[in-house]
Amino acid sequence: MRPDPEPQAGFTLFEVLVALAVLAAVMAAVGSLASVGRRANRAEVARVELAQVARRLVNELTDRSFANGASGASDGYAWRIE
Repeated sequence: MRPDPEPQAGFTLFEVLVALAVLAAVMAAVGSLASVGRRANRAEVARVELAQVARRLVNELTDRSFANGASGASDGYAWRIE
C-alpha cells in the first residue's frame, strides 16, 4: 500500500482567482474615487478663476464712470453694463 503524499504548500487556482477578483473590485473603487476628486478639483479651479475675473472687473469698474453703459471681455468672459 502506498502512503498518502504530503500536502503541498501554495495556493489553489480558486484562491488566486478570488484574490484577483477582490483586488479588481478595490482598484475599481479607488479609480472611481479618484475620478470624482478630479472633477471636483476642476470645478473648484473654474470657480476660483471666475471669482478672480469678477474681482478684477469690479476693481476696474470702480476706477471709471459708466453712465452710458459699457461692455468688454476679460480672460475670455464677456461682460456688459446697461
